[in-house]
Amino acid sequence: MPKSTDNYLRLDENLLVKPRSKVDLRKFDTKYTAGFKDKDDAQEMLEQDV
Repeated sequence: MPKSTDNYLRLDENLLVKPRSKVDLRKFDTKYTAGFKDKDDAQEMLEQDV
């Protein structure tokens, strides 16, 4: 499990969206996981960082 989402911010900058901007979800790979193995792994990180 990654230690902090801050470590991955630079890798994920293309996922940041400015308020009120439009997003075309067709441009994003649905298989992208940001290094998480499963939902439980991601949930743990979310609870730590938020």
